[in-house]
Amino acid sequence: MPAEAIGINFAKKHHIQGTDAAALEKLRSLSVSEIVDGAQETDGQGGASIYSGPILDGKLVTETTESAYKAGRAPKMPLMIRSNSAEQWMRYGAAHAS
Repeated sequence: MPAEAIGINFAKKHHIQGTDAAALEKLRSLSVSEIVDGAQETDGQGGASIYSGPILDGKLVTETTESAYKAGRAPKMPLMIRSNSAEQWMRYGAAHAS
């Protein structure tokens, strides 16, 4: 799905219509919690996509992580996987952070 369509879906989720300067101003006025929205990627279960992840622009990001890995083009380096309390807040909201 094109990045522009995902952006329009995101705006619609927040009841923002159009692509003019007024719509841009409304998008800029959204709070961090409205933007993060518990790290939702769709507008509800089965809803329209509202987050695309990295945008494949053909210059800086030329392929997905999955396609690079499957084709053997992923960097050969150690991988460290870890989490912290801030990630819990992003997923579940401040009320569940310890």
